[in-house]
Amino acid sequence: MEKFLEKQGRQTPNKGKGGSDIDSEAGSEEDYQRLGSSQERFGLRKTFSKCSFLGQTERDSSYGSLPLHDSDAYSEWLVEYPSMLERFSEFLEKAAGKRLALFLDYDGTLTPIVNDPNCAFMPEDTRAVLKELATVVPTAIISGRCLEKVESFVQLNELFYAGSHGLDIKGPQEGQYALVDPTTCDYQPAVRYLAIMDDVHDRLVAEVSTIAGASVEHNKYSVSTHYRNCNPVDWDDVREVVQRLVDSSSDLRITQGKKVFEIRPNVAWNKGKALLFLMERLDLAHSADTLPVYIGDDRTDEDAFQVLRESGKGISILVSRKPRETCAQYTLRDPSEVLVFLRHLEVWAACEDGQAELTSEQVSAAAAVPLPPSPSNTSASADSQWGSVERTERTSDRSIGSYEGP
Repeated sequence: MEKFLEKQGRQTPNKGKGGSDIDSEAGSEEDYQRLGSSQERFGLRKTFSKCSFLGQTERDSSYGSLPLHDSDAYSEWLVEYPSMLERFSEFLEKAAGKRLALFLDYDGTLTPIVNDPNCAFMPEDTRAVLKELATVVPTAIISGRCLEKVESFVQLNELFYAGSHGLDIKGPQEGQYALVDPTTCDYQPAVRYLAIMDDVHDRLVAEVSTIAGASVEHNKYSVSTHYRNCNPVDWDDVREVVQRLVDSSSDLRITQGKKVFEIRPNVAWNKGKALLFLMERLDLAHSADTLPVYIGDDRTDEDAFQVLRESGKGISILVSRKPRETCAQYTLRDPSEVLVFLRHLEVWAACEDGQAELTSEQVSAAAAVPLPPSPSNTSASADSQWGSVERTERTSDRSIGSYEGP
């Protein structure tokens, strides 16, 4: 364990590169300039892949679920996006000698999607594994929920949290990675939009009140309109209400999740940029021995997948039972498989002899969960450097695309 802790780098993570203090003022211009200047320093590639998500048309055509006619379609999809459990030996190879950082979505990743968003409680066994992991690996939840709500679900003070799709960030209040000054990690790039989002919430509540099953959730820096419990014949009515509201103001933008339309401030900030911000705060963005792992199930997680894909340095895992295009490298079927993977990480992190010597068979036995045999071929990551955050004022998400699956 001690060797692992040394490899994880147990200094207080509120120092910048070279040990300099990071400006603790949340949302300062210096933050943007420092993060933006790393674009050149780390050489983020400006590739416009199928997952670039520069416009609504491109995003919808690349992200939408592929037809699932039979199990053969899913098997073919797994050739391109293999199961992380089946390829755990590849994780072991990539993680050898690396400093791991773990980033997780919440709904659909750590807990199943439920009809009532207020009942998305975290299973106790998942909480126990995360609590243990957070003692040896910096762990963050990046969710579309408001920060206070996702904290109330997770109930772990040792974690980093980014609510409202990364628009509200805070560091751990206790534990191994607690900051000397907790406000060092506080960041709200859209704080001036709070009153606007309050108004959006009130207007949506009034306008969808006549649509049976529709519900509105205020996530502080975003407002979600859920249509999961609506009759499908009413989906277009919900869509029109949300689109009409966004069209009324250039300060607003739309994103979509699973049976939910989300209105956000029209600023270029997302889960990918939240991931980069946290990497900077953890003093990991400039390190060659860093291995970030991001796990998510939603359309909004693709921004984080794309960051890792372009950097060529991390591991990205999509949680999905359906074949679909993604920027992720690997897949897991559902939150139960995510829990299996987290248990493997827990055992791996506790290996006193270092990561490289621990085999997938040993992890499987220790976690009491069998792993399928690993295929012989492996996938190599591109050897590029980290990208970082660029400040821009507007985005192109101004209209609703195709309906999102369950």
